[in-house]
Amino acid sequence: MTAHNGFDVRRRRCREIEALARYLGAADTDDFDRFLVAWLHARPAPGDRVFAVQNAAIRMGGRINDAKARALVEEARTTPRPEKPDGWATALCLTYKQRQALGITTIGAIDVRQHQREELRKQRRRQAEERRRRARGAKPQSRSLSRTKPWKAAGMSRASWYRQRRSKPQGPSTAQEIGTVFVAFANPQPYRRSLPPPVTLRQIPRQPSRSPSARTSPHTRRSTDQHRYRAWFHPPETS
Repeated sequence: MTAHNGFDVRRRRCREIEALARYLGAADTDDFDRFLVAWLHARPAPGDRVFAVQNAAIRMGGRINDAKARALVEEARTTPRPEKPDGWATALCLTYKQRQALGITTIGAIDVRQHQREELRKQRRRQAEERRRRARGAKPQSRSLSRTKPWKAAGMSRASWYRQRRSKPQGPSTAQEIGTVFVAFANPQPYRRSLPPPVTLRQIPRQPSRSPSARTSPHTRRSTDQHRYRAWFHPPETS
């Protein structure tokens, strides 16, 4: 059962069963067979199940021989496979505390049912969102004006208290900042770039030719053009 994003719930469940067996030390108890049978039920591909369950036993912290592995494969084939997360939790005797400690998501819990886990998940999400709001500087609802009702302590009506609050002058720093921002946006200054004064063609010195034949020489014309180009971008300094 692979999702569109590549997540395989069966492989994830196998890894969670192995993590639970290592966490509980099931390899040294009589419940080791129960974990291996549950792992065979959760195994995604058929393949060589005897070799696969032996490797799973090693990852759980124990070892089994070939005869034991074949017996477990036959037991997994004849026993019903759990269908729901709570059924997997019943087969593994997984509690909610162990589930949270190992970060298990594909198996339920024997002491907390699915609808209770959903309510706890929503509660944790609300608490995390509240912590994020507090970190951003938000105030709790219990400290809002509608809850504290400061107009009752002042002995006036709500409308009068708000009217008096609006009539109070603002601080000079806040008003000054607001006025500065307003003026900056109302009167934007254009960006002006300081450019050098333009150079006319009369200011560009011409290179005199040494002979009449040099006037028609391509090399001389190219040198003259380069000289004019340099003079255009680097005008001579005038005192």
